[in-house]
Amino acid sequence: MKGTRLLVAVATLSLLASFGGGAPSRAMETGVFGEPGSSFPLKRILRASDAETGDVFGNSVSVSGNVAIVGAYWEDGGAGGTLIDPGAAYIFLRNRTGVDQWGQAMKLTASDAQSQDWFGESVSVSGNYAIVGASLESGGGGDPLSGAGAAYVFWRDQGGPSNWGEVQKLTAPDADAGDRFGRSVAIHGNTAIVGAYKEGGGPADPADEAGAAYVFQNVSGYGWLPIKILRASDLQATDQFGVSVAIFGDIAIVGAHHVPGGPGDLIPDAGAAYIFERNQDGTNNWGQVAKLVAQDPGPSDYFGSSVAISGKLAVVGAPGEDGGPGDPFLVAGAAYVFENLSGSVWAQISKLTASDAEAGSQLGTSVSISGGVTMVGVYRDDGGPGDPLPQAGAAYVFMRHLGGPNAWGQAKKLTAPDAASGDAFGRAVAISGKNAVVGALGEDGGVGDPINSPGAAYVFYVSLLEAFKAN
Repeated sequence: MKGTRLLVAVATLSLLASFGGGAPSRAMETGVFGEPGSSFPLKRILRASDAETGDVFGNSVSVSGNVAIVGAYWEDGGAGGTLIDPGAAYIFLRNRTGVDQWGQAMKLTASDAQSQDWFGESVSVSGNYAIVGASLESGGGGDPLSGAGAAYVFWRDQGGPSNWGEVQKLTAPDADAGDRFGRSVAIHGNTAIVGAYKEGGGPADPADEAGAAYVFQNVSGYGWLPIKILRASDLQATDQFGVSVAIFGDIAIVGAHHVPGGPGDLIPDAGAAYIFERNQDGTNNWGQVAKLVAQDPGPSDYFGSSVAISGKLAVVGAPGEDGGPGDPFLVAGAAYVFENLSGSVWAQISKLTASDAEAGSQLGTSVSISGGVTMVGVYRDDGGPGDPLPQAGAAYVFMRHLGGPNAWGQAKKLTAPDAASGDAFGRAVAISGKNAVVGALGEDGGVGDPINSPGAAYVFYVSLLEAFKAN
């Protein structure tokens, strides 16, 4: 039943509700893949040690240095599991079984797991901390609030060296049924942010699904404390602020993909993203400093469906964008790069589109950025000329200064070496330094595809020098 449901979900996945301990995996391919001299060789294919049909491992991914985390929000608890879709997330370490050999170090589950919590819907890792969202969690003991949501923080040495134990369950201080807190999560250092894209706009919830995001700080001796609820300065009902979040140092970005655009808000679902700074208007106040919109907004672009930030650069995905001037490719998708030029001034400096853009691809469903390199997922890509593999998926790597000073040129199109129809490779992407991870929630289990859609994630090595030489 789950396998059938997944095939339907991957085929019809809507922009309106998109997703952002154990032994080494039994089904993890080894070695270096890709063409000789490739600037982005595939180093490893990651699979869960207890992979089962319909787990959708790879629906969310994050990487920080030599640590990666992969979500599987329909995981049922392993062989003989009695819960339906409580979800799980898996920690992988780069040198676990040898140099450059990524191995599974831990399977993470919620301490209070219940059916259909969707733990692993969103994941993020930074240093020794990881956070996992479960947006359908129903409010703790007795589950009084259906779909209020939760997020769980894990620490590398909790419960023993390298144990990755749960240290705290985070919930919204103003939790309400259906808020979907945990739809998106991000963590950096001692600060975390959690999106609740269906939150109703504050006290008395005057604006249905306006959305909110919650900032937590790790305070010594007190744990992770909620310090600020973020809302858009121009919030309206159904904006779904918090559908995506990212944080880097003292700056956070929150996507709101249903925000109407243009003068008078006459462009439905054009989308927006909002920048917040830690000390804006007061210490630890996390005040809004900018609202980001595309220079060429269009109806149903869903700008803000995905967001990422690194230093003074941010990237925002718009998977419904129609292909640039003249909009030649319906829902081809795009991503937009912004730079903090001075103070609170953020300006669009580039629009990223695929060199082989096609209608319906939805480039920008996922985005990630690390320094001058950004990765953009296009999970509905059909496999190249002739479109032989419907929704096999791809991811594009863009680099700053490639093609000219401050230009953002396409350096590589990444695809899976074992690509198959419906894999949805690119549904999630993450990049950190020289490591990049791409999730493929519909992948069918390796050689011969023996298991229907357990999912996989692919680790690539990023060689900037080779990319420049190749271009």
